[in-house]
Amino acid sequence: MSQDQRMRLEGWQHRLENHFSKLAATRREAGWPVFALEHGLGADDRAALIGDVRVCAAEGPARHTPLPWIVYAAEFGYEYSGYEYWQTFAARTPGWQETWRRLVRSRFEAFAEAYHGAAPEGDWARQFKNIAWPITHGILPKDLQRQLAALLYDARVSFRAETFASAESLGRHLQGRCDRCSSRFRQFAENTTLLGQIALALLLQHEVSESPYASGSTSVIHAPTLARIIEDLGRERDARDWLAEARTSASRFRVRGLGRIPLRTRDHAPDLRVSAAGQLTVARPRFVLREVAPDRWQVRVHFPNLAHLIARFPRARDVLARGQGRVAGQGGPLLARSRIISESWPAVVLSAWPSPEAPLLAFDGAPPELDAVLQSSFRLPPGDRWLFLIGVDGQARELSNRVLRPGESYLLLQRKEKRNTAVGIRTTDIAAEGVYALRIDVPQSVPDTLVSVLSMLGLEVAQTLEVWPAGLPAAEWTGDGRGEWVAGQPVMLGVRADRRMTHLNIALDGLPLVDVVLSPDLPLGEPLFVRLPVLQPGHHRLVFAARTVGGCEEPPEEDQRAFGLRGELECVIREPRSAARGAGALLLALHPETPSLEDVWEDRCEVHVAAPGAANIRCRVSLRSKGGQLQFGPRMVSLPSLTDSDAWRRLFAPVREAAEAQYDEAHLCVLEFDAGALGRARVTAERDFTPLRWVVREHGRYAVLIDSQGCHDLSVWSYSSAAPELAQPIDPATTAAGIEIGDEGALLVARCDDVEAATVVVPRQRVQTLAALGRRPQVGACRREAASIADLASLAAIWERARLTGSSLAESRRTEAVKALVARVISTIAGERWEPAEAQLRDRGPGGAADVMRGLVTNRPDERGVAAVLARDTAALAGAPQAEADQALVKAIQAFVKVPNVEELAPFALRLAASPESAIGLVRDPTGTVDPAEGRMRDLVEELLTHPIVVRAARYFLVATRATLPIDHREVRGLPWSS
Repeated sequence: MSQDQRMRLEGWQHRLENHFSKLAATRREAGWPVFALEHGLGADDRAALIGDVRVCAAEGPARHTPLPWIVYAAEFGYEYSGYEYWQTFAARTPGWQETWRRLVRSRFEAFAEAYHGAAPEGDWARQFKNIAWPITHGILPKDLQRQLAALLYDARVSFRAETFASAESLGRHLQGRCDRCSSRFRQFAENTTLLGQIALALLLQHEVSESPYASGSTSVIHAPTLARIIEDLGRERDARDWLAEARTSASRFRVRGLGRIPLRTRDHAPDLRVSAAGQLTVARPRFVLREVAPDRWQVRVHFPNLAHLIARFPRARDVLARGQGRVAGQGGPLLARSRIISESWPAVVLSAWPSPEAPLLAFDGAPPELDAVLQSSFRLPPGDRWLFLIGVDGQARELSNRVLRPGESYLLLQRKEKRNTAVGIRTTDIAAEGVYALRIDVPQSVPDTLVSVLSMLGLEVAQTLEVWPAGLPAAEWTGDGRGEWVAGQPVMLGVRADRRMTHLNIALDGLPLVDVVLSPDLPLGEPLFVRLPVLQPGHHRLVFAARTVGGCEEPPEEDQRAFGLRGELECVIREPRSAARGAGALLLALHPETPSLEDVWEDRCEVHVAAPGAANIRCRVSLRSKGGQLQFGPRMVSLPSLTDSDAWRRLFAPVREAAEAQYDEAHLCVLEFDAGALGRARVTAERDFTPLRWVVREHGRYAVLIDSQGCHDLSVWSYSSAAPELAQPIDPATTAAGIEIGDEGALLVARCDDVEAATVVVPRQRVQTLAALGRRPQVGACRREAASIADLASLAAIWERARLTGSSLAESRRTEAVKALVARVISTIAGERWEPAEAQLRDRGPGGAADVMRGLVTNRPDERGVAAVLARDTAALAGAPQAEADQALVKAIQAFVKVPNVEELAPFALRLAASPESAIGLVRDPTGTVDPAEGRMRDLVEELLTHPIVVRAARYFLVATRATLPIDHREVRGLPWSS
């Protein structure tokens, strides 16, 4: 660098020091942070500074001239489009060295200290510590500007005076409404203070005549910088119009002046949402009993849809959309991912009655606010008895009271078994451990003896005061004292008694609502109708009291006992759920609502589209780069007028195969649904921002690692498809240029801290023989010790969850590798006698191996009943819920072998025999992590080595079940039972 170049850089340093010092002095007074993008330079000066930095770039960000580099990096943040920040930075900065990433971060940290600069916030910022600084100081990257304008427009109707209490309160308000924004925007919105500051400036900051450095200036963003953002945002007409409408709505609340709005709300507690969780409107789970055989009832628990919580708790989005829920505590069944937000009332079969000590549903890695809701609302109803009404559909639904009505039939569940029954009461079988059932058939005329027995059970027979929803139907009506309505929907109730009423009293939330003396001429059974006032979302309590003919005459007004008929109604008002997308008669429903490119491409997205009356629906699919250039398509897909997720996946598969070579380089996928005059819909799915990502080029011949985090502890391995357990280390420095892949294919794994990227790559090639197509890998012997076996199972899980790229051969190579690794894990635990059984499975499939495995489960005569019981039950349990399969294995072992901890050990062994990934999921700790060498997984493997009959029985049970399935389903990976 010449002396002249050094002086120019020092000149920029002096100019920027003077500017930021003045700006910081005005911001400190109000508490607003300063951003590097607020440098105040015009377009010509920006170009000159960028040119001077590039000329001097080879010497790196010098300590005595940091500000030109900070502004230079912030300009990249402003232009950032969510794709390869450091790669683009390096390509445009001559002489750049990757080791300088942390140096740039340290310069930003010093800037924040010296000039009251903004600091990154949120989970994304904590994960991407280097890149977060220049992107935060880029304020509002161009690719997010349109989305923010649309968000402000949509949120304008929800603005209230309290929304503008602070920048943070506005940011939280907007964050809770960005569920339909891209994943990139949702990551940006995690910094609610920054989001609120930008939104305040766009909505309320107008041009000011005073100097931006003057004391008391009302600018929360430097006026020239804000003008630049608005100019860029206004280049698109829609965004310009959206912002204008939002500013008009927000101007109504500018009563105090923008300069007096604080950055943060006073005494703000970071976990405020947790303390407020109890005020949320969350319906509690419902228990339903279904008669699966004469006098045998199955227990099912139905959970309410929790999609509305995402708006309140944005951090819960990924957990609810992609996490599996654990039902009824450790060892309970799993609720499949996304069901809790994609189905109205997802149900799970229980094989054991839940404990009141644990929540009915829990998610690994749930944020504290979601966990607080589940802990408080998803609990078993208190007590030792639970009453169910048998409906006309044959199902029994839980009641909230203990009142029986003549002519109805009920089931009473209780912790203790009762054998002595009365007329009208008999025992019945319940398919759940830990609870016993009585069936109660109440006659129209109830004898005193039955009343006495019912009283001993804590039950009573009702006199009838009937209440029902009138007018518009309720969203949910249980018939036992609980109703649910949508906010804004009028609530009207009908009231009728089986005796002549003389006085009706209704109280709402403890306050009098209706108190009326009725005409003596009112006919018996004549209904009365009551319209409730507008109710706010939440839980409300209605108390009804009616005095009837024959009751106490002229009682004291406060003596509520005079009202012989009394009852309560729980009235739940909930926010309306999101409507389906689409225009006109075309309806489109997606789960998650804003899918990523990976969600669409890897079949993690539920798609339902309908256009009643249309012959078909045309869907145009295209892939585009980060700059918007077309990379694939548009490819037309013809869909039926009613398309569900299964049909979508089947019809989308040829598109995925055709775009195989372009997918890795694509940044977004555009789906355009067209039903002609009936309507259209458009979906844009952006690629998730991930720290590490493999990109496959030249049809699988080369693989490139994209490291967006700039990790200094990066480790990379390759595992050949021919020997899937042998790791070949790769120099991380070579991964950016590309790794050549041989014809046999390989698993590539990159790991940095707790971030992992794994892909199975097989180059496109011509297969000459069937032997080449079905190439079987060889896995060497494994030491018979828990740590080694756990490591091998963990490797099999990596193969199992790795992404498939290159050619269609990748799936078969991955399947064969997983099968070979699992076979080695099982053989090592089960012992040498078991290896012939695995050979039979490899050569002849489940049908030929099941009988061999049955004979090898044990050689002890007193233990042979284990395999016999499993063989008897296999056909009946094929396709049954996973919990039932787990219990069948547990009971079969318990009946013949004494194995400690078999309730946990058997389900683990069953998953290990089928899917190591699901076995790891079973033992994953609450933080969502598991260490296979030291954690619970190693302990369970140690127990299996002590009691190998458990793993042999589990493997036999799995293979025998697969042998009962149709031929084309026998080789499917994973567990053959439903979740």
